[in-house]
Amino acid sequence: MAAARRHRLHGARGAAAGRFRGPWNDEAVPLGGTVSARDGRRARVVVYRRPVEIRTKGRDERAALVHEVVVEQVAELLGLTPETVDPRYGED
Repeated sequence: MAAARRHRLHGARGAAAGRFRGPWNDEAVPLGGTVSARDGRRARVVVYRRPVEIRTKGRDERAALVHEVVVEQVAELLGLTPETVDPRYGED
């Protein structure tokens, strides 16, 4: 049973990893990603919870980082700059 579960998880992980786009390298862990629209499905923005949690100390800091990640990913999907999506982007 455990082997079958591992196989399902491995297959799911491999399928999901192929759908996310963006330059990934060994130096930085992504905080979010996008899934392109296709086959009648809408485009999606994904925020990776654990990397965001690890980089923040409190709820307000976490909310600000999630907002920043979402703005960046929406801008990427729309082909715009983050400042066009949110004029306050980058302000402290």
